Amino acid sequence: MTKHDTSDADERPTIQTELGLPGSVTLPDDSVGLFTFSREELNLPIGERHYRLQGVLTSEGWIPPAPRSIAHLLGQVGNTPHDLNALGEYSAGKGTRLAIGLREFDKSLTNEGSVELNEKAWSLLGSPFQEAAEYYLPGELSQEETAEYLQNTVTAAREYAHSQITENPTDMELADILTEQYGIEHETALTAVKMNADRREE
Repeated sequence: MTKHDTSDADERPTIQTELGLPGSVTLPDDSVGLFTFSREELNLPIGERHYRLQGVLTSEGWIPPAPRSIAHLLGQVGNTPHDLNALGEYSAGKGTRLAIGLREFDKSLTNEGSVELNEKAWSLLGSPFQEAAEYYLPGELSQEETAEYLQNTVTAAREYAHSQITENPTDMELADILTEQYGIEHETALTAVKMNADRREE
């Protein structure tokens, strides 16, 4: 969970680090976080609320995996399931939803506020928009860093495989899913799967 300590702004965590991206990566200028928060916090300043991060959409696509319900919304009202211009529909008429640039959000969040990642947001695997979605995959990451970045996609792939393919998918089957969906090297996908399996056993 990200919780900012304003006493040491240079050391405080950011949404980027929570997403498994090293600080050396520069996100696209148009990188928007999609958040929800409780109705009881409507009257609080933006920086003092407790948020759940539903997804991040950049000008180069979703930070994987794409949140299924939001991507479906954008695909239906916009041109693609990653249409930044359609993001207004996400928060329209919804007082407890917030779409905001990540840099602005990181600057606004105080030590009174916090962010929790929604790790249960369904991916686009098996969706009508599965093949149309685009994803942000930084080219400067090492294989190990890419595997770390893709950890939430492994969880989503396992859930999809469990419900649609086999009760106990193998590492190779999960790696095949990741390779096909996100266009990464099979070896990198397998590294991500094995990293995820090791953590599940801890």
